Amino acid sequence: MNNFFTKIALLTFYTLSFCITNINCQEGSQETTNEILTIGIGPQMNSFFGDIGNSTFEKIFTNTRPGVSIDLEKRLGKLLGIQLMLVNGKLSDNYRSSIINENINFESKITKANLNFILNTDKYLENKGGFSPYLALGIGILSFNSHSDLLDMNGNSYNYWSDGSIRDLSENDTNSNNAAFLYRDYDYETPLEDSITNYSNSSLLTPITIGFKWKINPYIQGRVYSTYNMLFTDWIDNISNDNNDYYISLGFTLNYAIHKFVRTKKEKLNIDFEEFNNSDEDNDGVIDLEDNCQHTPPNIKVDHKG
Repeated sequence: MNNFFTKIALLTFYTLSFCITNINCQEGSQETTNEILTIGIGPQMNSFFGDIGNSTFEKIFTNTRPGVSIDLEKRLGKLLGIQLMLVNGKLSDNYRSSIINENINFESKITKANLNFILNTDKYLENKGGFSPYLALGIGILSFNSHSDLLDMNGNSYNYWSDGSIRDLSENDTNSNNAAFLYRDYDYETPLEDSITNYSNSSLLTPITIGFKWKINPYIQGRVYSTYNMLFTDWIDNISNDNNDYYISLGFTLNYAIHKFVRTKKEKLNIDFEEFNNSDEDNDGVIDLEDNCQHTPPNIKVDHKG
């Protein structure tokens, strides 16, 4: 019985080997895929650092504003890529102080377009759970349109008092005893512009990014990144102290990878199946397919079944 199954297994192996070899050897090639382009979209949070208040680390959490990004990355090889990114969002800052003149706020709608050169590591870390870091350096342009919240919903001007309250009259007003309390509505209704400097509402910027890719499968990727956006203007908050503004972005995108199919030649297998089928491993004169006693020692008399 064991010899029967051995023969069936050998015959099956020969048949499969012949079929696979026949197909692959006749075609002599196989198709593989290379990632050539990724398309991504996702949310982004922006934290502004300018001339309002103190530029402390806490601002990353206290003055964040949302945005959305769309990006296209073209792979130039295993290591390098070039990326076009478009962002639409907001920047903002608000500062409350017991010093009346230091109570300043603004919010700006922004549109950013930048070109990044990306240093990828995914092709060298394919067996690390799909995770790989990347670095990017770019150049771009940012347009902004800044407004301030100076009036409440009824059109009353905010007057900040030294006790931290907001009233409808100045603290120095002769009728200040009758001043009513006001509360900010956070509706940034008043356009900002400098009365002396006619500055531009657009600026060049240099984004520096560090991020991580997670390849869920060959076609779907998740990316988390942080970008330092160095601006070439100091006027986004309508205040200038000769130190350019900047902002930090934290974002996530879901990317789809487009692949190119590449046909590569395979090494042909030259197998003589007639010689393979007539093999006699123990040289006893009985071929292995018909030998009921494999590995017969030399000089041992055998019959037609081994």
